[in-house]
Amino acid sequence: MLAATTTTNTQTWFDTVQTFLSVITASQPLVVILEDLHWSDPASLDLLRHLARSRDRLPVLIVGTYRDDEIT
Repeated sequence: MLAATTTTNTQTWFDTVQTFLSVITASQPLVVILEDLHWSDPASLDLLRHLARSRDRLPVLIVGTYRDDEIT
């Protein structure tokens, strides 16, 4: 039951972030710059994947940087 709750909470959080981006991009596009992605935790990367899949619905350019020598 805990795993289902966690999945539901995660999806709710992802949908909330996507709704927020939809609201702030209603009048103009947005550029989001994410640095040091090599230090990201799995949940943050999951959110980034979710937003990347929404690219057709959101006028958002996401730019990410990472150091390939620090990826574990």
